Formats: sequence, C-alpha cells, structure tokens
Amino acid sequence: MAENTVNVGQGPVITADGSKPSDAQTPPVRNDTPLPTAGTWSAEEARKVVLRDFANAETYRMNNHDWRWRNADQTYLSWVTPKFWEGTRVPRASLQVHLAFQQIESLLPQVMSAIFQGDLDIEALPAKPGTTLEQALLVKQLLQYQLKNLDGIKTKFNSLRGIFRRMYKSDLIYGNGIAEWGWEEGLTKKLLWMRKQGPEMMDSQAFGLPARVPTGRTVEFLEQREVPIRFSQPVLRYVDLRDFYIDPNCSSPNPQDAQFAIKRRLVSVQDMQELRNVQGMTIPDDAELLTLANKKFVSMGDVSKQTTESYRGGNWVPTLDQSVDPQNARMELLCYTSPTRTAWVIGRDKVIYNTSNEYGAIPYMDLCYADVPGRFYGQGICDLLESNQSAATAILNSRVDELNLILHAPIVRKRGMVFGRGQLRMRPGIVWDADNPQTDVVRMEMGNVTQQAFIEMDQIDARSQKDTGVTDLASLGTPTSGGNSANRTATGINTQSAATSTRVHYQVTLVEDDLLQPLLQIMLGLNKKFLDPSVMLSIIGPQGQELQFDPINILNADVDFNLNAGSRMKSRTGLQNGGFMTLAQYVMNPMLIDQLATQQNIVPDAKSLTQLFCDTYNVPYTALFRPMTPPEAQAKQQRAMAPMQEKLAVQGQRLQAQDQMHDKAEEVKLIIAIMKALENPEIKHSIGLDLSPASLPAPKAPTNG
Repeated sequence: MAENTVNVGQGPVITADGSKPSDAQTPPVRNDTPLPTAGTWSAEEARKVVLRDFANAETYRMNNHDWRWRNADQTYLSWVTPKFWEGTRVPRASLQVHLAFQQIESLLPQVMSAIFQGDLDIEALPAKPGTTLEQALLVKQLLQYQLKNLDGIKTKFNSLRGIFRRMYKSDLIYGNGIAEWGWEEGLTKKLLWMRKQGPEMMDSQAFGLPARVPTGRTVEFLEQREVPIRFSQPVLRYVDLRDFYIDPNCSSPNPQDAQFAIKRRLVSVQDMQELRNVQGMTIPDDAELLTLANKKFVSMGDVSKQTTESYRGGNWVPTLDQSVDPQNARMELLCYTSPTRTAWVIGRDKVIYNTSNEYGAIPYMDLCYADVPGRFYGQGICDLLESNQSAATAILNSRVDELNLILHAPIVRKRGMVFGRGQLRMRPGIVWDADNPQTDVVRMEMGNVTQQAFIEMDQIDARSQKDTGVTDLASLGTPTSGGNSANRTATGINTQSAATSTRVHYQVTLVEDDLLQPLLQIMLGLNKKFLDPSVMLSIIGPQGQELQFDPINILNADVDFNLNAGSRMKSRTGLQNGGFMTLAQYVMNPMLIDQLATQQNIVPDAKSLTQLFCDTYNVPYTALFRPMTPPEAQAKQQRAMAPMQEKLAVQGQRLQAQDQMHDKAEEVKLIIAIMKALENPEIKHSIGLDLSPASLPAPKAPTNG
C-alpha cells in the first residue's frame, strides 16, 4: 500500500488528507454474505453480517457525508488556510469570520432555556379507557424522577440537559444528533454510616497475654456497612454522529425506518473484563483481549475527528492509546442492531454477543435540524452558511490585503540606484537622493476596489439570518438607504421580534415532537417491560418527599404525553412584548374583580398570574415564593387570631362588668330585704336586736376607785 493511504478496516482505500475519494477508489461491497439461519445466527454468520453491513454503511457515508462534516467543522471553527504573498514567505491576511458559530451559539441557549426551565413541563393524560387520572399522575412522577438520572450504573454526571445539549449541537453543526436509549439493571453498593451503643473495651494483661476486656461502661461508636442496592431504570447516552452508521436505504430521520444501525466504539480491556458477568456475553481471556487491542482499525470517522483537531492547530490520532496501562488498551467494538437481532463484534474478529433484540426496535433517537425528504442525513446550519461564511472571509481578508497594499504600496526605483530595500520603506522624515525624483523613485498607487467590503458583509449577515431565522433585525435593524422605519416605534420592534422568533418556536416544537415525546413513550414502554410487579416502587417526589406506590398502576396505564415548552415560549414572547402589563391591568382592575365576584362568583387566581409572570421573565416560581416555615406559620396564625382574641377580651370584660353589676344589685336587694325584716319586732328579738328600753340591761352602779 502506498505511504499516503490508510486502510479503513475492510472498507475502501482513502487518501490521508481526508479528501473525498472518487467512485473508482470506493467500489461497493457485494452482498454475498450467506443467508443466516431463520430466527438464529451462528457466530460466523453474525460476524459476516456485521462486517459487511458496516462496510456498506461506511462506504456510503464516506462518499456522501464525511467530507461534508469536515467542511462543517471547518466552518464552525472558522478555520482559514494560511496564505502568503506569491513567491514570498510574507503572510497575507487570515482573519476569521465566525458567522456559523454566532448563529449556532445564539440559537442553542434559546432552545435550551425554553425546554429546560426547571423540570420538563410534562402533561400526562389517560390515552385509553381504563386508565385513571391518578395512574397518569403516577406515571408522570415516575418518569420525571427517572429523567434526573439517565446515566445508568456507571454515573458519568450527565443530566438530560447535558445529553440534549450535545445532541442539539451536533444537530446544528452536522444536521443530525444521535442518542442511544435502553434499560440497565444490576446491583450497586452504597456505604451507610450508623451510630451504635456498645461496651467500652480496654487493654489488659491476663495471664501475661494482652487482651481487651470490658470496662463496664457503655459508649457510642460508628459503624460502616456496605448495603447492596438493586438498580433498574432506563438510560440515555449521547452518540457521536461520526461513530454512528445506519442503513443507507433509511428513508427518514427516524432510525426505526432503517434495517440496521451500528455504533462503533473504542473500549478498553478493563471494560471487556467487566462484561464477563453479564448474561449472554462471551468475553475472551485477557491474553486474547490484549492481542485484539493491538489490532488498530481506522475508520472514516477517526479521520474526520483527526482533521477537526488539526483545524484548531492540534495533532491527535483517535485510535492511538495514550495510556501505558495494559488495562486501558483499547479495541474496536461494533454494536450491530436490527429490529430482530443484536450482535457485538470486537477487533473485527470475535463475536461476544449474539442474541435476539429484546426491545423489538432500533434503540437510537435522532434530532434533525432540516430534514431532506426521503433521506436520513439532514442539513445543519454549517451546510447553510458555508458559502456565505467563505464569501465573507474572502471579502474581509481581501479588504485587509488591499489596505496593506495601500498603506505599504510597492515602490519602483531606477535600475542601478544604491538604495537598499530597507531604505526605500516609507517613514516620517526620510530623505532620498535622486537625480530625477519623478522617474527615479515612484510609489505605485493602488486602487481602492473593496471599499464597500463591510456593507457587503452586512448583506451577507442579513442573508444568513434569513436562512437560519436567528436574527438581530429587531435590535440592530438593517443597513438600508432609508433606514428601518419599523425600528422607530415599539409596536414595530415588537412585530419584528415576534416574526423572528417564530422559527425558534418551530425548533422547540421540533425537539418536543422528534425527541422528548418519543422518549417519554419509550421510557413508559421500558418500565412496562422490565419493572418487577412484585416490588413496590419508591421514588423522590418534586418536593423532596419519598413516594411509594404499586407498580401495577404503571403496568396498566396507557398515557399520552404533552409538552408545553413550545406553547409557553410563544406566550412568553407575547407577554414580554407588553402583553403581561396589559393582562395584569385587565385582571387586577378593581371594578372588574367586584363585578365578577358579584355576578358570576369568580375571582382572579393570583397563583396563575404569578406563574405567568415567572414564565415571562424566566424566573423560577420558587424564587419568588416558598412554603412557610413553622415559626412563620405560627406567627400567621397568631396574627389571624389577634382580632378574635381582642373581641373575646372585650366580651370578657363586658361580662365581668355585668357580673359585678349583677352582684351589686343582688347585694342591694339583700340589704333591703334585711332592713325590711328588721322592722319586725319578733325577728329583732329572736336575733337579739331588740333595742327597746325594756329590753336593755340595767346600768351598773359606779364603783370607787
């Protein structure tokens, strides 16, 4: 093989610079694979099918799309080929124009913030008779809990937001973003710390031997214990598009329309060793694994990755092992999936997994920025802006080169003059001696051809913004001769803003339709297939509370999912453009509130109005309001009881005063009755109160002294 070629596995020969090969260089692989046995494949049949299908998919992709992805990387990274003035090593202008980068990085945060403002705004409703609203609510709570951890047993700290960001960025750059879904289960260990009480021990010498004996006191100590935890839930992982190969006859961006899909990975020896305990895996011994790791196969995806790194001035070989640890030696793994079969081949030689497809579907999802009817691979922003960015880069650098020539114009001198090149450089105060200055030394005046360069670049920006829909028209306007009259009023600006955000809304709804809604249905189907109906489910609710429910409610539920990010984004745009103030003035009108309460017995919902306010300005609802703490709740209750307590106190004082007046009245009545009774002589005499002279005792005679 020639030195300037690389062998891409069993595929065709490609040039080392990654250029697109001709059809003569890439003959199609003939489909002469023996027909597999119906229902089952032998190891040799599986190996042949996987390698031939991989070769066909790689050949198709190499001829049609890998070169396009390398151009997309060049466009996104704004790489400019270094140039020199002809016949010299003097560099020419190599300024970068980040047109595609600006469009992608402007669209990405808008879509991300619309979809992932807090938890996913999921609405779950019964889809068929027999499913209750309570079951639909339990399904929603379970899926929201599972969406927070989609990494599986080996946690790599990837949230759904992080996985989607990588998918969507690949979608914007290359036209497609791939993720793999599945179900993972097993056992993991958790360390638990516990406080326990036990007897205090001390060192002692018994019979001349050291021993530990109790002291009779009880002390507290810590104990650490490993507790096995069963793990069983859906997983979602990002797949690099350059490592993904699909049936060339796939007729839509939906992988389910393909006959097969292959994911290529470089896995370490340690990863293979960990799979030995997985049922159905046939992993070779360590010596054979090391032998397979020494076989290096280069795919077109590896060439594309290496080329991308070179655009940033780096040098990286994807297939080269960077660790000297034999456990980290890597080998190629081809994961083949069809709707009925699954087969894994390592080193293009050994079949380590060969079984029926337990999912009954191809376990991949795809995001497509702009689909091409009848084809799987779509168009990305870099495809749309490649020519515009190249034109803008050429115009800008030509303008800088022309300015350089104008400022440092060439000088023509008379043949035989003794001036050197350095002496002829223009600088202040320079003195030249010439016999005839008009002819001996002549400065060549350069034409100003590109003086409209920046106006042309603005036009390229405007044209690019029309292509993508990500525009700054509402805030900056367009450089037209008469100006943009729509920017003179708030209504005009709001109209332009609403118009330019329509395509962003479409991107959000596209993500919901192509990714999120199918993902929720897939997760529900996986739960129905793999959940153990005999084990109660325990999850963490939205408020941090522990929820337990019967898995039968999940297994029997038929649910439809609706996502409201797109509609909320549309309403947010209208509310931000003055709609919220109008709505608030209408709803909080005191006369309207009084009329609604009097005639229709309805009142405004402050909670819903506050939620609209938070959605309008992207403020979390919990940032404005939170549950009351127990002291605050007690203080509120005391404030609510204060008027009643005051009334009770006044009422008590009134009753006490009435009781006192009543007691006094009774006392007066008693005194009057007593006085009337004392008027009777018999009563007086009976009680010893007879004060008549006859009843008084005789006075005693005085005594002397």
